[in-house]
Amino acid sequence: MKIAIIGAGNMGGAIARGLASSTKEMTITVSNPTTNKLEKLKAEFSTITTTTDNRTAAKDADIVMLAVKPWL
Repeated sequence: MKIAIIGAGNMGGAIARGLASSTKEMTITVSNPTTNKLEKLKAEFSTITTTTDNRTAAKDADIVMLAVKPWL
């Protein structure tokens, strides 16, 4: 299963970390406009794919989670 998480802030990062630590059976891609948070996620979990492009993250994903502020 492919999961895309749009947003790597507190909520998106926590979801990505939880999913990455709980199972190896899914592909997790996290998107964020800046790379600082993405680099931290990648350093913790090398299995997480990161990108700054939301379309790339969501392409071919089975589930897309939005973890951004409502006004964004």
